[in-house]
Amino acid sequence: MSAFPATPADLLRKLAAQVTGEDEDNWARFAELYIPAIEDFIRSHGDPKEVDDIVQEVMIALVRMFRGKKFTPREGVGNFRSYLAKMIRSALYTIYR
Repeated sequence: MSAFPATPADLLRKLAAQVTGEDEDNWARFAELYIPAIEDFIRSHGDPKEVDDIVQEVMIALVRMFRGKKFTPREGVGNFRSYLAKMIRSALYTIYR
């Protein structure tokens, strides 16, 4: 079972498609779904004191990823979860270095 919530594919498409301030509602929806799961994932992989900082770094990376078209929904939601977990692990690794 994934540590992350079920991701609506339409939400990923909308985040990937929009590059203006019009996507605020979609990002708010994404944050509501994912920030608690990201925080739990961080705590379960070392319990760093910098959870908020890591969440912020991950969210910045996600914005860049979607706006840079580095991930497209056709790759699949399961792949997104793996990609996100890898992104969080990378942020954790950076903190521990």
